[in-house]
Amino acid sequence: MPCCPPPRTGVRDEVVGAMSERDDLEIGRWVRLADPSPPISAEIAKRVEAATRAHWRAEVARRRHRVQFQRLAALAASLLVVAVAVSAWKQLAPSSTAPVRVAIVIDEAWQRGPDGSRVRLVSGAEIAPESEISTGSGARIALALPSGHSIRIDHDSRLRVLSGSRLAIDRGAVYVASGAQGRITGPPLILSTPSVDVREVGTQYEVRLEPDTTRVRVREGSVRVETPRATHPVDAGTELGIAADGIVSRRSIESWGAEWAWVGATAPVFEIEGSTLRAFLDWAAREGGWNVVFEEASVAGRASSIILNGSIEGLPIEDALAAVLPTCQLTHRIENGRLSIRSADDQEFGGS
Repeated sequence: MPCCPPPRTGVRDEVVGAMSERDDLEIGRWVRLADPSPPISAEIAKRVEAATRAHWRAEVARRRHRVQFQRLAALAASLLVVAVAVSAWKQLAPSSTAPVRVAIVIDEAWQRGPDGSRVRLVSGAEIAPESEISTGSGARIALALPSGHSIRIDHDSRLRVLSGSRLAIDRGAVYVASGAQGRITGPPLILSTPSVDVREVGTQYEVRLEPDTTRVRVREGSVRVETPRATHPVDAGTELGIAADGIVSRRSIESWGAEWAWVGATAPVFEIEGSTLRAFLDWAAREGGWNVVFEEASVAGRASSIILNGSIEGLPIEDALAAVLPTCQLTHRIENGRLSIRSADDQEFGGS
């Protein structure tokens, strides 16, 4: 029995659409043009025509299904790439909605919100964006930023919290300490003054506004001080002064001493419970601006294995050292920027 010839090759997919009445007529024409020998009955011809039509429709449906599947697969792959990228970004970037919190308050400090409302600050309070913080003559305050920065505000100061990575000081002094050992989890902090922007590079530094000069003192790491005229890198152990007339001066400074004493008074409490002696000493040295020196090699070897218990909450750093070290059979002395540690049975060594 003769079979119907297949449709002409080269027909574009766009032409293969929903079966129309015209398509049915075309199929009938192919059937009638088939070799008439030997003759077939009208019933058989009708069956062949119906079978051919069904086969063609199935082929059209199959092609459409394949195209739709390919498009859906491509879309799914694209969505997967986007999902992975968003997930990675969330892991690397701190939450932009994480609040700035008050860590320590000494005496009275106040927050003025964007709506003009004024509230007294207490430990644990959240600082709203665009808020202004002010301290009186006897007050100091410490803030904890989502990035891990510790911000200490001296007395008679005014600071505006623009975002979690940008602050502006209008009066007084602010001290910035990045996360432990200079680690931060967000963009570098920018501290703006009326005349300069100070951009950190993993550091500890102080910005102090005086009547005719802005002073930037770097204790650890480095910063970039950006003025309308130039950018000035400032490394540890350096103070940069920018006078009102634009004249820039530099001088060497120590990382320890009376000028830094106010910073230690607002240091976040170190949780000694379960911490090692070495971690405690590193914290104390960083807050005090000292270098840790072990007078005996045996003490240095044990410092990382001694586990501490208790709490030093409410104790100044030097008092905390005096309270903790004797429990480890150790004593200490602070002199010329050195925090020296030695066994307590050394009668000549003595305390600080």
